[in-house]
Amino acid sequence: LEFRRVLFRSLPNFYFGFKRGQHGSDEKPLVSYALIPNSAEPGPFDWTTFDDIDGFEASDLTNGIWSLHVRAVDRFGKIGAAPATFQFTVDTTPPTSVILGPRSGELLSGRVAVEGSAYDESPLEDFAEYTLEHARYTPGQNSAEIEWFPIAVSPEEVNNDTLGLWDASSLTGQYLLRLRSVDHLQHQSKYEIVVTVDNIPPSIELEPLTERSYTGTVVIRGEISDENP
Repeated sequence: LEFRRVLFRSLPNFYFGFKRGQHGSDEKPLVSYALIPNSAEPGPFDWTTFDDIDGFEASDLTNGIWSLHVRAVDRFGKIGAAPATFQFTVDTTPPTSVILGPRSGELLSGRVAVEGSAYDESPLEDFAEYTLEHARYTPGQNSAEIEWFPIAVSPEEVNNDTLGLWDASSLTGQYLLRLRSVDHLQHQSKYEIVVTVDNIPPSIELEPLTERSYTGTVVIRGEISDENP
């Protein structure tokens, strides 16, 4: 016996295939298997009945280490002395992505330190990278039409710390901030917020005074305006 393939189907389903054969015969032996979590040895009741199969599909496998044991029996009823064994790790958990600051709806200006977390709590240490990016926000805009600009890209996990420094000093208006994390199995997660950037100071225009000198109470009139009230 030898394992032929282990195919990822759809979370959390897997297909396990194996190649069967016996010396001096074209007849394929019947096989029995035991799928055991936590690398434990199979007990007598863990084995399936011997059957004429080349593989099987397993569903609802939980995260962690698993062991697959397969044994064969020939046409004389003799069972192989040692089963073929394959150990693998199931990981169906996407990385965590969260922006803790700034908060959605916050008013910002200048250079902004974006705080948050990007990490993977799965059984495999397979965190690939996170990407922090921004885009102009237009209500009702098709997500496929949004043009994103990177702020920071890193392969290092971050937990409640600085994800990147966003230089928003030349921007004005509403913007999307997005954090995306991915692992080596292509599990992904994302977190988005909308913020308002205002780098334009208010303007003040005073009415001109008509006299050179005044006594008593002087009324000064003018107009104060802000493009981003």
